[in-house]
Amino acid sequence: MKRVTNSSTEISFDSPRGGAQIYTTENGLLYHAGKLVVIMAGLPARGKSRIARLLARYLSWLGVQCDVFRVDEYIESFNSGFSMKFYEDPNTLHEHRYYQKYVNNCLTDINEFLYKQNGQVAIFDDINGTKKRRKELVNLFTKRGIKVLLIESMCTDTNIINDNIATVIKRLLKITNMDYETASSLYNKRVQAVSETYEPVDEIEYSYVKLRNYSEHVITNESNSGYLISRILFLLINIRHSTAAVYLLLSPALKYPLCDFLSATDSTAFVDTLSRAIGVMKSSKHRRSLYIPPCLEQEYISQLSRRGFKVNERIELSPVPLDEYTGFDSLKERLGEVEYGLFQKDPYRYRFINGESLCDLAIRLESLLLELEHESGDIVMMASPYVIKVLYAFFRNIPSSEIIHIPLQPSHIYRLTFLSEGAMLKEYALNEL
Repeated sequence: MKRVTNSSTEISFDSPRGGAQIYTTENGLLYHAGKLVVIMAGLPARGKSRIARLLARYLSWLGVQCDVFRVDEYIESFNSGFSMKFYEDPNTLHEHRYYQKYVNNCLTDINEFLYKQNGQVAIFDDINGTKKRRKELVNLFTKRGIKVLLIESMCTDTNIINDNIATVIKRLLKITNMDYETASSLYNKRVQAVSETYEPVDEIEYSYVKLRNYSEHVITNESNSGYLISRILFLLINIRHSTAAVYLLLSPALKYPLCDFLSATDSTAFVDTLSRAIGVMKSSKHRRSLYIPPCLEQEYISQLSRRGFKVNERIELSPVPLDEYTGFDSLKERLGEVEYGLFQKDPYRYRFINGESLCDLAIRLESLLLELEHESGDIVMMASPYVIKVLYAFFRNIPSSEIIHIPLQPSHIYRLTFLSEGAMLKEYALNEL
């Protein structure tokens, strides 16, 4: 879905595939890792879908072919009439033949993804709230030689639960003609009904990870087998609950080609415009963390600090050689025919003499991206064009082969928020605010 209004563009995107892969193989699979199905479990509004999306994005970043299969999306996308029954009749939710039909459709797509689309990790996102149900799912996949990992998301923090419920209700208002009170009442009935029959994950014969309030408390069982599961654990112990946004924009004072607006704007005017832009975008009330490369002029840092930004200078955001060129013609002139031909074959992995490739940059950024999961407030990231492009590709799940062609607008700011059904992008032109 794409909507354009005056100076802003809003885009919703759902597919977790892509993401500026750090590693790739000829057929897209990590040979030593095998196939894996992650089965999410937990009561409604406990953050299962957000965790599934974070996990898919991170694994895609590592070069793993991964996708999320969320039962709610099947129900809401393919049968809007049934969406109402889904919430009006929660007591028969798991016995309802239509519900099972959508579960089966979801499982069929998982099978097709793993065996016909070269997929490696499928994340099955549903309540999966009984031991009987989980046993059926585990047996279904293990008899095909597929590893299974259960991830249960539990919440005791009412703030997290209320935030998640509010997000679901907003989605219900978009897909049905219910008013807020009706949607809230029906959804809370569903939560209560599922709570009465829910059985926590404690099957010692399975590999599982239990999360309480995201990574506040983590319990694992038989979860140390294999590369994929170890990387999943590495991410899970770093995630936090957050409703904050991520802002991406070009830094105004680095040595690379800029549009007239940024190059002609002094520090005070730029900081004024940036603060106004974030205000227009209805940012959260938390203090905003600003991540910048260490080469930004002190004048800008002082101005930003006075405006309430918590400034973090990070070497991971330093420019790469590609940032020095005004375009591919100047790059060709500098490299020569032979080297430029090698660059064209794989721009993402072409390593400059005494410099880095975009893939090197992605590896450099990995620790910083994990660190961002600890932030509770909004995050603003300013850097050179290709650093922003790689970050943009990570958050928007754009394949590494397309990064070089991302049409990044130098005078625009990009705001990303992350929802259970995907991510939302808003793009604003700074010179129109």
